[in-house]
Amino acid sequence: MKNLFTTSMVLLSFAALQAQTDVVLTVDDTNNKTKTGIKFKGQFNSWAEVSAFDDGTNGDATAGDNIWSLKVSATDGTYEWGAVDQDGAWLTPGVPNYTFTVSGSS
Repeated sequence: MKNLFTTSMVLLSFAALQAQTDVVLTVDDTNNKTKTGIKFKGQFNSWAEVSAFDDGTNGDATAGDNIWSLKVSATDGTYEWGAVDQDGAWLTPGVPNYTFTVSGSS
């Protein structure tokens, strides 16, 4: 039992050292105003699709402005990401994935 407790304490200590920083991803559709279901995906969440927001929540500054946003948290590193539309198509086909870098969060 003592070994299990010690291992748990080490894991908790390691998790505490892995501080995260919030990053807001955005897609600006103010020119076209045709997107209705934008989703983000990337290395920050193992490429799972996550719904973006245009309702003034979750990192979105202004509801209904056709700027879709999502607040994600990440530890230090460089992350690739992209966005898909309501039909699952990449918004920027043929363009390399976007990146963001987090540093100094720990």
